[in-house]
Amino acid sequence: MHCADCDVPMTKPDPVTILLTCVGGALSVEVLRALTEQAELPLRVIGVDCDERTPAARFVDAFHRVPAGSTSDYAACLLELCGRERVQVLVPRADEEVEAIALAHQSFEGRGIRCAVPEVQTVRLLRHKAALLRFLEQAGIPVAAYREVGTLQ
Repeated sequence: MHCADCDVPMTKPDPVTILLTCVGGALSVEVLRALTEQAELPLRVIGVDCDERTPAARFVDAFHRVPAGSTSDYAACLLELCGRERVQVLVPRADEEVEAIALAHQSFEGRGIRCAVPEVQTVRLLRHKAALLRFLEQAGIPVAAYREVGTLQ
């Protein structure tokens, strides 16, 4: 590959290493295919899941089994793995993983790992549907009628 205006060989950029969590979840194979088939940015895709038998493990450059996103050591496990795999971008794909990573995002960012998560207050608001609807109402945004249910009775 050469520069069009000169005779200097162009080098290919190093791939960006991205880690996707919950690769055993819904639409994972489709997401992984889209990432690996795009040609604009060279990627090295690392996949993690708590189920080592997930078929999506075949569609990543490296796969690792990790604890469930709801466990207390989840973020620490991912942080160690991100360092070992030289991850540059971390994309969580399940609600509990988003919250765990949002809580620990400074540890990741401090190591140069960009996290695709909002602030933890936003994550918690989005996960609590009644609180989200109240927030939208208070902001003057129309919402459909709803009732908050606290028991099955």
